[in-house]
Amino acid sequence: MRIILRFIFAGLIIFFTITGLNRLKQEPAQQKNEESMMTTKEHKELEKTAAKGNAQAQFELGLYEYNQKNYGLALNWFQKAADQNHLDAMSNLSLMYNQGIGTDVNLTTSINWAKKAAELNHDQAQLQLGVAYLTGRGLEQNAQQAFELFNKSAAQNNKDAQNNLAVMYLNGIGTQQDTTKAFEYYLKAAQQGHIEAQNNVAILYSEGIGVEKNVQESVNWFTISAQNGNFQAQNNLGMIYSTGAGVDKNYQIAINCFLASAKQGYPQAQYNLGLMIENGHGVEANAQQALFWYQQAAKNNFEPAKQALSQLQQKTTTTTTETN
Repeated sequence: MRIILRFIFAGLIIFFTITGLNRLKQEPAQQKNEESMMTTKEHKELEKTAAKGNAQAQFELGLYEYNQKNYGLALNWFQKAADQNHLDAMSNLSLMYNQGIGTDVNLTTSINWAKKAAELNHDQAQLQLGVAYLTGRGLEQNAQQAFELFNKSAAQNNKDAQNNLAVMYLNGIGTQQDTTKAFEYYLKAAQQGHIEAQNNVAILYSEGIGVEKNVQESVNWFTISAQNGNFQAQNNLGMIYSTGAGVDKNYQIAINCFLASAKQGYPQAQYNLGLMIENGHGVEANAQQALFWYQQAAKNNFEPAKQALSQLQQKTTTTTTETN
């Protein structure tokens, strides 16, 4: 088989636009708001408290309206709370203006709110501001400044900032390359449940980068990340079980891993799944199903899949012609 054996790091540069810019700050005590479980009576009481100028109530109403997809109302309540120096509200306002949620995109306003909260040592705002400096979105690009902000945020156990620091140490962005530090920060983020960091910890253990090579630890972290739904870890785990690299070879587990990743649209896994099906590993050989997965990967512009698709189409055409 031609299974692709190259592990893929999750969470490299492109991940910065995702980490810290896709979710609002929500505190554990406010989970019932997040799940839209607030009763009408509770909502009215919260509105009364918010109307009296209580910043926490205004913030909680903002969360409630956000989760109800009433983004204009959410923005209004966050604004009221932020005007009273509610740090989480400031951070949320920054995110909404950054993404144009409930308002037009306004990067200047977004940066201003992030700076205010970051100066008051708000970890999420420090993360957001670091992302802005790193990407040059709304600010002049400055990797060193991004690195400093991620450091401040990571010191407060912000797992996204820890992951971003690891990326910068691994690649020497904004700081001197240090693979040992990269591993340390990936591990910190992974231990807090950051699924991309979990995948990357597994790769570093597998390759012996920044840490002593440990195949068993690598398999353990790939498994954790895959079980948490990371499509790259699912594909990586499939490669391990399909080749028996550090584990007993198990085609059934491999095909299940490839399938889970392929269903998430990952072209490398779609290709690997097609190979397994074409060769009858872990499942009965089926040319039509193999063609389907090669086609999916080819649509995603994965070159090995285009070649495999062409070869299998030619093979099936030849077989059909000979049969007739």
